[in-house]
Amino acid sequence: MKRYDGIVILGSQPINPSVSWTFPTHVYNSLDRAIELHHKKVSPYIIVSGKWSVRFDTLKITPPFTECDKMAEYLLEKGVTKEFILREDESKDTVSNLYYLKKLIFKPRKIKEILFIVADFRIERIRYFCKRILGSEYKVHFLSVNSESGEIYPNEAHTFKIYKEFLSPMKSGDDAWLDGKFFTAPIYSYWKNLLLKKSPKDRLFS
Repeated sequence: MKRYDGIVILGSQPINPSVSWTFPTHVYNSLDRAIELHHKKVSPYIIVSGKWSVRFDTLKITPPFTECDKMAEYLLEKGVTKEFILREDESKDTVSNLYYLKKLIFKPRKIKEILFIVADFRIERIRYFCKRILGSEYKVHFLSVNSESGEIYPNEAHTFKIYKEFLSPMKSGDDAWLDGKFFTAPIYSYWKNLLLKKSPKDRLFS
């Protein structure tokens, strides 16, 4: 069985925020698969990434937990030893997930071969971000898990398009290009304005 330096699970905005604050099922599916592979010695580390969605900052909402802490708590409850769980708690979108993972975890720990376990509908976007941000020195693999139909982001194609435009001037692997751009670059003003145009009831769920 192939082995990796680390298995990565990216956070996702909780469904029904302010009521249940639970993750979409695809996050739990990803965590369960990571636990299974970890117990089979496929990788020493399970790496959980995410603070919370940048949209919570726009809406002046402070979630009751960081995504990485919530995922780590689940892993601990399922029997994963604390020393094998690595947390990245700075990121607020998928681009910053990859940036901070590289800066804070991959580089310092010399993690080069990585398995991302992600929802099927997220793979294309995350694969592109890995190519742009991590670059060719990292060997990246993907394992998809199923997601429920209601969990698929309704604006996935548009989101991917805007982020590709944002990253187009960046050379592959040149993560320094992103230094100082979180979360003040024009793209974040664009997302903020788009969000605030929605009706209040749609701002957390679309």
